[in-house]
Amino acid sequence: YVGSTDGFLPELYPIRDDSGRGVPQIITDMKTIRADLAMAGARGKTIWAIVQYFRGWGWPRYPTREELWAMSYLSLIHGANGITWYTYGGWGDNHGVTDTPEKWQTMCDLAGELSQLQEVLTERTGPQPPAPEIVAGPKEDALGHPSLSVLQKDHAGKRYLIAANSAKAEVTAHFAVGPVTKVSLPFEKRELVGANDGFTDTFGPYAVHVYVWAP
Repeated sequence: YVGSTDGFLPELYPIRDDSGRGVPQIITDMKTIRADLAMAGARGKTIWAIVQYFRGWGWPRYPTREELWAMSYLSLIHGANGITWYTYGGWGDNHGVTDTPEKWQTMCDLAGELSQLQEVLTERTGPQPPAPEIVAGPKEDALGHPSLSVLQKDHAGKRYLIAANSAKAEVTAHFAVGPVTKVSLPFEKRELVGANDGFTDTFGPYAVHVYVWAP
């Protein structure tokens, strides 16, 4: 049915243990999905990733907040056009996003953040910057993907760079985006001082940073 289907909602449910392989599995899955669609001659079909945020039904735990953020942003960076989360009302030992006020608030926080980026994410994707240079920490995640994934977009006269760490370790990287004076991180309420060749920042395990500056 690939040729006659307008959109696909792949279930991305990789968190089962603490091995560090779960978050990078999102990258593997998104690459597989895009390759399968290309092979079927279905380029340009929309992909709405269904990202895991539940426990039960065979999955022993919820993703942590950091894992949830990383998985959601990594799916977008690697080609998802949107995100869906099942609520999973739950029964017995099965629990979903409405299970506790804290879980629901986490979901609302993430959805609200992505909502603020809606117009940015729907901009046409232009040329991308060079891959970040890892100056400290692992260069690859547990599945061999580069530890940092990035997506650059331009919107309303500003440049946005979304970066996500798929490694279960701290990583420091330099982003060679050209001359930049000041870089803001709107969701973290902090700023970086840039340089003639870009800027440098540190990521905690599975951290996501959204950078904004005037090009």
